[in-house]
Formats: sequence, C-alpha cells, structure tokens
Amino acid sequence: MEDIDPDAKFWIAARFFRNLFTAQAVHAGHENVARALLSQLAESFHGVAKVRTLHRLLPKRFGVDVMAERAADNLIRAWMVARSCF
Repeated sequence: MEDIDPDAKFWIAARFFRNLFTAQAVHAGHENVARALLSQLAESFHGVAKVRTLHRLLPKRFGVDVMAERAADNLIRAWMVARSCF
C-alpha cells in the first residue's frame, strides 16, 4: 500500500472512519478501531495535520447524522487531548 497516493490514503481513511460510526450495526470495538486509525494517520507524513483536517471535515462527512458526528467529534477531541495535539 506504500505506492498509493497519500491523498487517496487520507480519503480512504476518512471514509472508513465515517463508516465506523454510521454502520447499521456499530461494533462494540469501533472506538478502539477509530483510535488505532487516528494513530496510524498521525504517524504518516503531516499526520497531525491530517487528523485535524479529518476533525474539521466531520460536519461535511457526516451530513445530517448528528449523533454519529458528535460521537466521532468526542472521540477525536479526546484522542487529540491525550496526545497534546489540541
């Protein structure tokens, strides 16, 4: 997967992140998977900036699914605070 365009990787990660919170049946471990995804994203080139971009794009990515957006927002905020990224 190293030869995939970094922008494409970001958008794949953003779509997957959204799907973790909007699936018909949300898996009990979805928050752990979301945290792992954020950590992987943060380790990439311009990683923390990518996490901030993902955070900023939440309203657009989630649309009218306000409950899922809030859950994702809370998770990203907690993740960023724990890593002093805010």
